[in-house]
Amino acid sequence: MYIVLAGCASVPQGALEQHIGWLHGNCLAIKNPDIGVSEKIRLVSFDQKPVYRTVLITGRTNSADGCHALSDDRRQVNLSAGYYFYRIDGEPSDNFALGFADLDPTDFTLAYCMTSEGIVFSAHSPGGQAWDGYYYLGYESSATCE
Repeated sequence: MYIVLAGCASVPQGALEQHIGWLHGNCLAIKNPDIGVSEKIRLVSFDQKPVYRTVLITGRTNSADGCHALSDDRRQVNLSAGYYFYRIDGEPSDNFALGFADLDPTDFTLAYCMTSEGIVFSAHSPGGQAWDGYYYLGYESSATCE
């Protein structure tokens, strides 16, 4: 599924991994160890059409409780990729989304596809691919990535 949004990013491409992450449920995975409690994150959910909302970080976590990415069957792979995990406020969800810290998600074209064992998320700017993230699911899935 592809969600098309247009604009341009204001953060250098190499630094985007500290500003964009993926979510499964109410757990943000991002390569940034310094996100504070009550920091605002802009979310884009992957539904029939993009759903935007702003949420707050409630704290960092290393627990699988409420954080599917840290379940026993996927924990090691997701941690070894360099992600830090944060809980967000709101009703628990099993949906996937992208989270943006200090960035406007409408500045990017967003997409995701399935691999045989995970999900590849990506954000593109007019200059090409600006960011990508991988979520290891711990089980086989039908690949849709090219």
